[in-house]
Amino acid sequence: MASQTPTPSPSQTPTPADRDAMLRRLMGDKLAPRKAAPARLPQASQVKKGELAKGGTNPHALQHEDWTRRRGSEIARKTRDRRAPGDFSQHEADCSDFFDACFAANPKPTADCLDPFKSAFIKELLDSGSHKGTRTQTAANDTASEVAAMAIAESFRQAVARGRKPGSAADQAAEAASDAVDEFNETQLAFGRRPGRHDGADAGLDPADAISLFERVRDNPYLRTIIELAGKFRRFGQSKQRRKTSHGAEDFIGTGLGGIEQVSRLLPSELANMVMPVLGIRMDALRRLAERQAMVKILVNHEPVAKGPVIGCFDGSSSMMGTPIQQCKALALAMAWIAREQKRWCCLVEFSSAHQRRVLVLDPRKPWSDSAILAWLTGFYAGGTSPPVHDMPEIYARIGAPAGKTDLYYVTDGEVSLSPEIVEAFNAWRRDPRVKAKVTTLLLGCGAGGMEEISDEVHLVSRIDVDQAGVAAVLSF
Repeated sequence: MASQTPTPSPSQTPTPADRDAMLRRLMGDKLAPRKAAPARLPQASQVKKGELAKGGTNPHALQHEDWTRRRGSEIARKTRDRRAPGDFSQHEADCSDFFDACFAANPKPTADCLDPFKSAFIKELLDSGSHKGTRTQTAANDTASEVAAMAIAESFRQAVARGRKPGSAADQAAEAASDAVDEFNETQLAFGRRPGRHDGADAGLDPADAISLFERVRDNPYLRTIIELAGKFRRFGQSKQRRKTSHGAEDFIGTGLGGIEQVSRLLPSELANMVMPVLGIRMDALRRLAERQAMVKILVNHEPVAKGPVIGCFDGSSSMMGTPIQQCKALALAMAWIAREQKRWCCLVEFSSAHQRRVLVLDPRKPWSDSAILAWLTGFYAGGTSPPVHDMPEIYARIGAPAGKTDLYYVTDGEVSLSPEIVEAFNAWRRDPRVKAKVTTLLLGCGAGGMEEISDEVHLVSRIDVDQAGVAAVLSF
C-alpha cells in the first residue's frame, strides 16, 4: 500500500512570517521587508457619526499642506455660527478637508483619520459624478473652492444632525456644492466679472469681495430672483449673438486659448475630443473648456463702423412693481454683459416721473462697481411714466463713451405722449453722424403712443421673457 504524506495540522501550516524567515536564511539581507497592507477606508454602510476609528489620531480625512489648513480655518470662522455644537478645532479640520476636496488637483485620503464617518463621506464625495463635474470649476480656483466648501460644510452638518448615511450625505453635499458654484458664477457674470479670471478689467478684484457679493445676493430673495433671470437672459443672448452673421467682417489669423464663451470658435480637434469614447479624454477636454484652456480660433473684426454705447431705459413707475421690474433689471444686466463682451460702453437708466432718472454708466475698460450696481438694482421710484426722450442728449453726453453707432432701448408699460417739438429735436439728435442711434422700444401691454414717432422698431410684448420677439431683438445688438 502506497504511503501517504500526512496533512499538516493548522498549527503546523507555515505562516507568512515563517516563510520570510526561511527565505531570509537562504538569501541573507537581499530580501526586502514585507510591505504592510494599505489602509482601507471604511465602507459607507459600516460607519456612523460619532464612532472613532481604532488607532486613528488624525482629525483630517485628506492630506493637507499648511496653506490648505489655514484656508480651512478661515472658512471655519466664517461658518462658525452655522456649525453643529462640538469641538471647533474639529470643525476647522472638516473645512480643510472640504476645501481640499474641491481645490486640490489630486486629493489624497489619510490612513489614520479619527472619524470614520467623515472618511467614508469624503470617499463617497470624491467618487460622486456631480462633484467631479463641480471640480472642473473649482480645481485650482481658490474663490470657487471656498464657496463649494462652505456649501459642503453646511450640508455635512445637516447630514450629521439627521443621522444620514455617508453615501446619501455625500450625494446631497455634492448637489449643494454644484448649485452654490453655479449661483456664484452667475452672480459674478451679472456684475461684470469673469469667474476664475484676474486679468484685464478683472485685474485687482478682491476674492473676498466676490464672496461677500455672492452672500449678499444669496441672502436677498429680491436680488436672487434678478440674478437668476439675468442668467437666463444672458444665455439666451449668447445664443442670439452666436447666430449673428457678419459676411466678410472677420478674418481667421491664428489660434489661442478660450472657454465656454468662445465655444463656436473651438478647433475641430477640441470638438472631436469632447465626443471621444474614452472618458478621460472627454473629461480633460471639458476641464480645459471650463478653465478657458481650450484651443480656439482667433478672429479679427474689420467692421468699418465704430461702435458707440448701448443705452437701456427701463420703466420704474408704480405699475411696474413686482415681477415686471425684476424682469426689467435682469434684462438690463444681460444687456450690460453683452455690451462688455463687445467692449462697448453701457448706460442703464431707470426712469419714472419727469425728473426721476437713476443712471448707471459701465465702462468696459474698468472693473464695475458692485455697490453702484446693487444700488441701481434695488432702487425703485414707483412714480409716474416719463421716459428720457427730451433729456437723452444730456444723458448721452454724461456717458463719455466714444462716438459711433449707438443702440438705444426703451422698455415701458405706459402709453406716452410726446410733443412735436420733442420728437423733432430727438430725431435730429439721433441722426447726428456722431451718434447714429438705432432706437428700439418694448411696450409691455400698452399702446405705442408717441414712442412710435422716435423708434426704428416697436415691439408689443405680453411679458418680458425669452419667448417674446421683442426681447430677442433687445439681446441681438
